Amino acid sequence: MLKRFALQHFRTGTTISPKFANYHTFTDEEFRAAQKIMERYVGECVIH
Repeated sequence: MLKRFALQHFRTGTTISPKFANYHTFTDEEFRAAQKIMERYVGECVIH
């Protein structure tokens, strides 16, 4: 089992691949839902 898993917000702007420049990150609510799911499989799930 993994000890820690991190979910990270995506920042728009300058990227290596221009096709990602207009993508948006998940909402805080969506991150919390993903965190709850991941906590079933890892020791700790953090959001950055």
